[in-house]
Amino acid sequence: RASIAVAMFFDSTTGDHLHHVETSQEGCVQYTFTVAETLCNPSSNLHGGAIATIIDQVTTYALLSLPGGVSPGVSVDLCVSYLNAAALGTEVLVEARVIKAGRSLAFTECTLSHLKDRKKIIATGKHTKFLQPPSSKL
Repeated sequence: RASIAVAMFFDSTTGDHLHHVETSQEGCVQYTFTVAETLCNPSSNLHGGAIATIIDQVTTYALLSLPGGVSPGVSVDLCVSYLNAAALGTEVLVEARVIKAGRSLAFTECTLSHLKDRKKIIATGKHTKFLQPPSSKL
């Protein structure tokens, strides 16, 4: 099983804020974070680019939670829908799961919501990744 702690692949600006929540289901992960000033736009709300980066990161962590040593792969497609703002200081829950992981492609999805009101969804994302074979040299 690949380690979920492979944050070296990602930008520490967002990764340093994420806190893993234990889950028992393979292919599913949960993280929490508090919206920090470094993640905000000029309006003091969670920046859209930070949201996209977090979706990229956490869906990859979900993929790495699968048994069998799945590679982190490379992004093929990342689609984000922004639904609500998250102001500076807001506690956020990030949930991601693998929809399907085949031989060459993996399909994942992610939801960011307010931790105190999970019905208030901040953003959703779908992320498709190309899974590199061990000997691949991309």
